[in-house]
Amino acid sequence: MKTSTTEDTEVTEREPKFFRQLFWRPVADELPDDEETVLLHLEGGEVWTGFLDGRVWRFVSADKIEEEVLHWAPFPHPPL
Repeated sequence: MKTSTTEDTEVTEREPKFFRQLFWRPVADELPDDEETVLLHLEGGEVWTGFLDGRVWRFVSADKIEEEVLHWAPFPHPPL
């Protein structure tokens, strides 16, 4: 099975194409633009959609996220 490495992520040919377009970014290294809806990885291991409102992380419902946000990722591109 062939593999390729992109930005420290090894991907096999059997994995869906969208996975190759999804790169998690540590919040300590980079933040999304304000109010850009992104995927969030929380301290407890859950993944949600949300956005950064100034210095406050919020769910898409606009409720404040109380748990620490560890990583974020932009939504993958739709299939061609």
